[in-house]
Amino acid sequence: MNGLLLVAHWDAAFDCGLVTFADDGTPLLWHQLSFSARALLVPATDVHPRLTKLRAAHLPYLGYHRQRVWRP
Repeated sequence: MNGLLLVAHWDAAFDCGLVTFADDGTPLLWHQLSFSARALLVPATDVHPRLTKLRAAHLPYLGYHRQRVWRP
């Protein structure tokens, strides 16, 4: 299975290449995201959320996303 279950705003940002995830599940945000977009994704009261329950099968897809889709 290569699918990630994300809430709608994270899913949209992921699909557009505005966010991606490191192999340990840590989110990586596009450096040019506006303050308001960052606040929506990571509210000030929260620590950066991490993906949990990643499986080895996810890692090639995350790597592909970081190389081909994400805007570093």
